[in-house]
Amino acid sequence: QLDQDFKKKYPNKDSALILNWERFSPILKQLLFLEVKDSYGKKQLKKLDKLEDVPPRQVQKLDSGDKIKANLSEARDAFVLHVTVPGDIDPAIQRRRVVALKLKSRIQPFVVLVGPTVEQYEACYLIIDDVKYQFNNVLKAFDQCFKAIQVLMTEYSYEARGAWLFIQQALYRISTRYDRKNSTVSALVKTFETLQRRTSNETEQKCN
Repeated sequence: QLDQDFKKKYPNKDSALILNWERFSPILKQLLFLEVKDSYGKKQLKKLDKLEDVPPRQVQKLDSGDKIKANLSEARDAFVLHVTVPGDIDPAIQRRRVVALKLKSRIQPFVVLVGPTVEQYEACYLIIDDVKYQFNNVLKAFDQCFKAIQVLMTEYSYEARGAWLFIQQALYRISTRYDRKNSTVSALVKTFETLQRRTSNETEQKCN
């Protein structure tokens, strides 16, 4: 049902990530080598086969006028949450609720990986409210997570807003009137598209 609803809302976009990931992945690696400057980001370049390594931190303005910044850990956890054993899932979700409360936001759909490390995950779940949906493929879980956010018409969690907006605009090539302006993401999308064209041209030249 989720795939059908998404396809109805965005025709011809339902398979964009799954079908094109092998082509997207090396371009994303080029992009991150060019653009990522912080030490955490550089560390992630060594293990960049998963979507959770995409950009950036966000700043949220509270009703009081104060600004609080999601640290890299909070931004990463809002995008993909890693735990080592299944029994840690519910406590980790509760910690996400605490962070969301601090940021005066709500928990949006997100992915949980279970295993010794992110790279060696043994189980993968999509969390929507209090329901856990298990997948055997992390890419499919991210695809369904993105579609759930779109179909449910919920906002991206602010800690991971930049990452999801990049995926939306660069990988799915979807733009909506609800998109929040983000100069960092816009620049990354533009660079990604440039690299994509360059790669496509190089491939054509090799074939000729």
